[in-house]
Amino acid sequence: MKLPLAPMLAWPTVRLPAALVLPLLCLLLALVPDAQAQQRRFSFGVIGQPDRIGPSEDPLRQALAETDRQRLAFVVLTGLKSASEPCSDRLYSERREMLAEARSDIIVSLSASDWAECRREDGGSAAMNRLEHVREIFFTGPTSIGGARLPVARQSASAQFRRFSENMRWEAGGILFGTVNVPGDNNHYKAEAGRNSEFEDRTIANRVWLKRLAQTASRDRKRALVLFFDGDPRMTAPLRGARPAAGGRDGYQEFRRQLRELTAQFPGRVLLVHQPREAGAATGMVWRGNLGELMVGPGWIRVMFDARTATFSIAKGS
Repeated sequence: MKLPLAPMLAWPTVRLPAALVLPLLCLLLALVPDAQAQQRRFSFGVIGQPDRIGPSEDPLRQALAETDRQRLAFVVLTGLKSASEPCSDRLYSERREMLAEARSDIIVSLSASDWAECRREDGGSAAMNRLEHVREIFFTGPTSIGGARLPVARQSASAQFRRFSENMRWEAGGILFGTVNVPGDNNHYKAEAGRNSEFEDRTIANRVWLKRLAQTASRDRKRALVLFFDGDPRMTAPLRGARPAAGGRDGYQEFRRQLRELTAQFPGRVLLVHQPREAGAATGMVWRGNLGELMVGPGWIRVMFDARTATFSIAKGS
């Protein structure tokens, strides 16, 4: 049995005056997002460590408010607190609430003052206790803080490195981004015998994590790899004969060597974002071949990436 065919719907024909066709077409084109232009234009924000933007949290609040008003893919905060602020549970909780209120996606890259330089009331080191607390407060879950929640992958997903949740990676604009916990106090290397288990364990974790980042960026054919950490690894120092740091050992030696090997093998650009070696030192971006270093100064900056030329540029935040 043949089923009757459904009746065809008759749509009314609308005829526009010829004089309106071109203006209407231009309006429609203006409303359609230019995907190629969006791919070419890509920018993210970097907020300097609180120690470098003011003695209180007010400048940090202002920087967060300013970045919220910008069209940024995400914002990286290079340190949770200043060295003059207490390493208290209350401060960390309040700072976490502040970041959660941001409209931007916030990524935290730890600084030495967040944990490595923390002291107990008797003057002893509270570094390990504070690091574990910071991990519980700021580095849980599969997303960034605030905003629309940018997906992130953590090194702690590996059973071998379950503790290292602060080491993260994420993708945006054809670039792979990553954080590495390398504090600015000679990488938390301690000269006293028997006190370097934290340094040694973290060095192993960082070495594996950096290798994973390089492999992922190469496999996915990323145009660039951007790494955030605290300490200045002195990439301009020679591999041999470098002046040892206080205590007789350069805590960045292995990290620096691995960064050089990574840069030599990676076909794209590698940008290192970290604090200047000392207060008052020059900040800004410097390139040598495919390796760039961005020393973060006071306030916040916009970092822009031009996909056509695979180049980075910076602009002072406002």
